[in-house]
Amino acid sequence: MTIYKGNLQKNGDKEKRGEFEVVIQPLTGKKKKVVASPPAQAPILFTPARRSRTCFNLCLILIGLLVLAGGVVGAVFLYKHLTMKHHVHQEHVKIPIHKTAALKSETTQIHSAFSLEEDVEIDIESNTEKLQVPDFDDCRSSLVMHDFYSNYTAIVDRKDRECFVMKLDRKISPPKNFIDLLYKYKTGYYMPDIKEVREDYRIVTPELKDLAFFGPFIKFECQNYSTYMMEKLDQEQVFTIEFQFKTYGYSDMKSLIKDRIFK
Repeated sequence: MTIYKGNLQKNGDKEKRGEFEVVIQPLTGKKKKVVASPPAQAPILFTPARRSRTCFNLCLILIGLLVLAGGVVGAVFLYKHLTMKHHVHQEHVKIPIHKTAALKSETTQIHSAFSLEEDVEIDIESNTEKLQVPDFDDCRSSLVMHDFYSNYTAIVDRKDRECFVMKLDRKISPPKNFIDLLYKYKTGYYMPDIKEVREDYRIVTPELKDLAFFGPFIKFECQNYSTYMMEKLDQEQVFTIEFQFKTYGYSDMKSLIKDRIFK
């Protein structure tokens, strides 16, 4: 039989663990002492907290990138908002009309005169013009939109909830030229000599359902109204159809355009 005895050595108030004394007592009754070293203890490993710090730093970097990205996106939207405001020109203009009618075949001088008031909105970026025109002369109130990208003009009659779309007349002043004319007119540098031009159209049935072809701006203005495509008429055709029509008018600072629309 083998018996282990621990040998503690005192050093002041401290105790040191010494060697173990092994007592071997065979069955014969005689004891035999053998000095043995204490059993080896398992080493305790201490791992530094590097992994947790790395995760924390990565989280901080990710949050910083998200904040930076949000700032960049916000700056882009703010820039677009400010530039859109800069590019949209709004003006209330009073245009003196000395009626000079140009009926294509002849020009007749008319001595009457009046002022046409328009609320003008010109968007350089979208290349569109919106003219809000009240009732005047023999013309009904309307919203006239010229879209120089899609090359179409829309006349919106909000009273009758109708919208009439036609090909854009390229003689109409484009946005930059229109703004230039308005500026020159306000500063007294330009005095318009307005000529009255009449055009005749008739509606093409059936009613239009898909307005995406005319571009997003005309679609937005006409989507809640009965919308028709217009077909230009010559003088001979006008005399062969029924004389039920509406007249809409507007000015681009060069001409007074009056469109008669026959049904």
